[in-house]
Amino acid sequence: VSASDEDERSAKSRLPITPPVKPPDSDLEGSWEITVGEPDQGPWFGFMVFYPDGTTCMDCGDWSARNWDFSIDGNRVIGTIVDQGPWSVVMDAKSEIGRGKLGVWPFRMTRLSTALCRCPTKYATGEWDMWTAQDTETSLALSITDLEEADCCGKVSASASMLYANTGLHHAIEVELEGEGHVLRSKGSTPIGKVDIQFTRDGTALSAKVGPTKYLGWRRREEP
Repeated sequence: VSASDEDERSAKSRLPITPPVKPPDSDLEGSWEITVGEPDQGPWFGFMVFYPDGTTCMDCGDWSARNWDFSIDGNRVIGTIVDQGPWSVVMDAKSEIGRGKLGVWPFRMTRLSTALCRCPTKYATGEWDMWTAQDTETSLALSITDLEEADCCGKVSASASMLYANTGLHHAIEVELEGEGHVLRSKGSTPIGKVDIQFTRDGTALSAKVGPTKYLGWRRREEP
């Protein structure tokens, strides 16, 4: 072995060891389709939603869960679903698909919409159904129209109507909204108090506060 080879090996041994790069924390906010069980053995199908206010829900056939404990460390998600057991998932680099286990069963989650938008002009126009935590039936219908960017700095404005269900009121309340990012707020006073709406970036769900009442909501789905 030549002296130059020895010197090269010695130099390599002194190079700093670069630790593996930890992936950024996965972004779960939004709506997901889920599969629980072996794909070829009649798995359960369902959905899960991570709302902007931190509320979580999972519905799969005959059981459902809400607001379970979990943590995100890079692309790994670990938690516990009450009555179902440990929940562990590894997400892909785009936070669009996750695979892992729920209890003893294989678990897969797939984003309902893979488009994560910069602002609500891309998704908020249209019909939304909203409900309170105490009443999961539709209790408020939201219709957003004329949504546009108010300036080049990301601010938006919109017209909206809000119709309460099961209250005997049969007329919609008109509201002017403004905001930036994924948040819209009432412009000035309204007959129903201050309106504050925050959307998920995939444009599938929202959290809101109307007067003193908190709501969750989904974009209205057309009947097949």
